[in-house]
Amino acid sequence: MWKPNLLFVSKAAVALALMASSVTAKPRIEAAKLETLAMEARTPEQHAAVSRQFRLRAEALEAEAAGHEANVKRLTKSAGAMVRKWPGMATKPLEAEREKAKEARLAARESRKLAEKHLRLSVEALGERK
Repeated sequence: MWKPNLLFVSKAAVALALMASSVTAKPRIEAAKLETLAMEARTPEQHAAVSRQFRLRAEALEAEAAGHEANVKRLTKSAGAMVRKWPGMATKPLEAEREKAKEARLAARESRKLAEKHLRLSVEALGERK
């Protein structure tokens, strides 16, 4: 009797969800332009738009980090027991992928914080209108 592999099914569901969110979301804008928009935001609508762009950027960075982490797993598996036993013996491509994943996660975390900040500023600016 055929039994579905739950790990494969869950990974496929995550991949489909990421693809669906990326199709519906606007393409993210460059970091420099986003920083300029963030500095110039004054109205609640502007802060909300900046918050949305930071959130989209964080989602894209999370997806990028997940891709790098998948590459780390693949490279670790292909390296054999030596790397699992002595992580210091990792190859340069494996270390590079680990570093890229770490940097992408850090950038995503920072982007989420900025999205929350601008959402808070948007709500505060709405309160000042009344």
